[in-house]
Amino acid sequence: MPDDLQAAFEATRQSLDSHLSDIKEKLVKLDRTLVDAAETARSKIEHQLERLHSQAARAEALKSELVTRHAETLSQALYPDKGLQERGLAGIYFLARYGPEFLHQLHDAIQTDCHDHQVLEL
Repeated sequence: MPDDLQAAFEATRQSLDSHLSDIKEKLVKLDRTLVDAAETARSKIEHQLERLHSQAARAEALKSELVTRHAETLSQALYPDKGLQERGLAGIYFLARYGPEFLHQLHDAIQTDCHDHQVLEL
């Protein structure tokens, strides 16, 4: 979980504990029978805060997993089997996918007088 979110949960726990303790002290002076109700309320509030913390941690883990999977997918697309595309994807793949007209489109798109690598979008 991000440090700032973790710190916010911790600050909330401390603040909650402090405020509920103040309330409990004042309730003792007012009516001792309300102390049990205050403890029950504290328990429920802490439970809900812990539940929210767990949900946030799960959401962060899912987000992280999703980003990792997307990065792996992109890496595999750019470097099939951890190698260069031109070593792993033969030209016949593109002919099969785009048809024979692809060669004419490719020829029209490239600069034939340039001997360097060229990037084309398909």
